[in-house]
Amino acid sequence: MIKRLVMAALVMVLVIGGVSFGTADAGGSTTYIAGINDMGCILEAKFYTNLPGTYYVELWDDGMFYDYGQVDVTTAGIYSVNLVLPQPAQDTLYPGVGIYLMYMGDPFPVAEIDPYHPKNDSACGAGEDMVPIPSYAVGGQIVYDTDVYWGPAADQITDPLVTLEAGTTVWVYGPDETGAYYRIMFAGQMLWVPAGALSPNYDDVWQGTPLPSNIQS
Repeated sequence: MIKRLVMAALVMVLVIGGVSFGTADAGGSTTYIAGINDMGCILEAKFYTNLPGTYYVELWDDGMFYDYGQVDVTTAGIYSVNLVLPQPAQDTLYPGVGIYLMYMGDPFPVAEIDPYHPKNDSACGAGEDMVPIPSYAVGGQIVYDTDVYWGPAADQITDPLVTLEAGTTVWVYGPDETGAYYRIMFAGQMLWVPAGALSPNYDDVWQGTPLPSNIQS
């Protein structure tokens, strides 16, 4: 049931309560997926590690990348990220979804659950608990502290005012017709930011993927 299409030679599968948890233990370090909190169309993925560094938890479905969360680990402990399920889940090739824990620039997962069968596998759609993420959307990054807008116009600034800090990562959908603003998704909200405040995300997941040009309205 391969969703990511790459497998780690060092991954050992443990079966706990009917769910496959990948774990890696090398050089005195231990890393494993500690559990999944199924919140409908949002999955909270928890992992334990005692190895400092940057981790990415990726969500894949039928070979397609859908969402990820980044955690910068400094001390041993359990960490978590929220992942948004695709809408609807793509089960044309394999049932369920794949959840992969990646470390730094390593191309292979250090832990994984594949397949994971969400409770709402076939019922996820646009609603109050999730926002559609089109296939052309990519990860972007805010390059300077910027105010946020409900629409692509100066008079549509958020009230109360919302400001995104430099370094914040967001989903980017595309520019408005003028190219002055970009439509983004952040914390489950559809928002707009000035085009100059946004850049590609150069982390290990997106690696500077260009921002989409799909016109938004």
